[in-house]
Amino acid sequence: MNIDGSFATEVTAMERLDLSDIMELQLRRGNIELRSFIANKPELNVPLIVLSIDTSNRVSTGQFDLILQVRDHVTIDRNQDKTVATTFRLSRTARSDVNEVDTIKSELRELMSEFVSIYTQQNP
Repeated sequence: MNIDGSFATEVTAMERLDLSDIMELQLRRGNIELRSFIANKPELNVPLIVLSIDTSNRVSTGQFDLILQVRDHVTIDRNQDKTVATTFRLSRTARSDVNEVDTIKSELRELMSEFVSIYTQQNP
């Protein structure tokens, strides 16, 4: 798992850890096997679940986006080489309440529940 907060500068490192814990808990509840993320060996990090948090439109629209992607190896027909590509994408746009991080956490719980449900249906 990896959390990309490059478009959410107000989300602190501690809050990203909380978000990571939410993701991990939901995956474990769904009996989805997890592997450790190894920063200096990207080839070992596939499949990889990536959560992107984008709050850049928050000032103008009051909304933020959560995008959950699964990146995995695919084979391109042209050259038969393994390539890392996004194989699944699920997004959610929500309006922030008074405490934006609490709203992000709440939306993430729902997003992860939806992902786990889809995953378990497709991988019985």
